[in-house]
Amino acid sequence: MHAAVKNFNNQREQQGLPPVGIGVGLHMGDLMLGIIGSDDRLQGAVVADVVNSAARLEGLTRIYGSSISVSESILSSLKDPDIYNHLIRFWESTRKTRPPAFISRVALTTW
Repeated sequence: MHAAVKNFNNQREQQGLPPVGIGVGLHMGDLMLGIIGSDDRLQGAVVADVVNSAARLEGLTRIYGSSISVSESILSSLKDPDIYNHLIRFWESTRKTRPPAFISRVALTTW
């Protein structure tokens, strides 16, 4: 995605337009994916706490100036997670009835 945005920004630059940027938040877990609506208006939807967590991680890219933010579940599944040295810690609670879940590390990467 970042390579595609870079190419897109090169085209925008030639047209005298300002560049655009994206942030990516990566998290993994179970979710529900489906099509909802009526015959005349259908819409795809994804529902789960992990979707909210990924959106929060994407929001961290703006706060910390990174291109990609990944959760502990993604980071710990990597072959060599220790090479990512820009790590932060934060608390997250996705439901009011559940105590906050601690995500111990979040990797922030700038491309």
